[in-house]
Amino acid sequence: MKTIAVVNQKGGVGKSTTCMNLAGGFVRLGARVLLIDLDPQAHLTYGLAIQAHELDHTISDVLTGKKTITEAMLVRGSINIIPSSFKLDETAKRLLALEDRNLILKNAFEEAEPELKKSKEIHYVIIDTPPSLGLLTQNALAFAQEVFIPVQTEFLSLHGLGRLIEAIGIAKEKLNPKLKLSGLIATLYDDRRKLNREIKAQLKKRFRELLFNTVIREDTALAQAPGSGQNIFEFAPKSHGAEDYMNLCQEIIER
Repeated sequence: MKTIAVVNQKGGVGKSTTCMNLAGGFVRLGARVLLIDLDPQAHLTYGLAIQAHELDHTISDVLTGKKTITEAMLVRGSINIIPSSFKLDETAKRLLALEDRNLILKNAFEEAEPELKKSKEIHYVIIDTPPSLGLLTQNALAFAQEVFIPVQTEFLSLHGLGRLIEAIGIAKEKLNPKLKLSGLIATLYDDRRKLNREIKAQLKKRFRELLFNTVIREDTALAQAPGSGQNIFEFAPKSHGAEDYMNLCQEIIER
């Protein structure tokens, strides 16, 4: 089982879009995927046509010990998800008082391991994180094996990257020695824009092989798909977005 945290403290860079469509692409390649929505905004949850405010249980119930990992899972087609809701923000504030507050998600998975082994094997766990480096993101970093950073190809997206990479290094040192920064994903890219080309070149120069060769082009279909409760492969299988995310899935597997 590969565990992947999709992280960036900057909002609007394509974290939820990347989580949803990596899951859709991996499923198309024959894998079984569990999504974890660790963002109180619940964009990933709503993007799968799940009404967060109507749910009996969410990731909040896992973090507070009311539900196990397997009890909190919902099945949406060929994808499993542990959904989120706005309640997660209040839950995170309450958890700050706990001594092992950054290890709650990791501990929950360790406790659920016997149950998970009895069910069908999960190949990928993909965690969507909030636009911050707070407790929820720390829990994702403490549990994940790999980190992917979506980076919008605009000037301001470069600011804060150093701090984010430093935070990942601290998490590796203090919380999770198995953690690895596996790649940066250039998103919202338009080859016609000089600025996009320049930022992509800077990313390549600075991060070299860490930058995935696959670039996620700007595509209206990627923005429209969550409104229909579908990933890009269901919504617009012949779009640039579907082509790019399938190429990204294959590049991840090859790496």
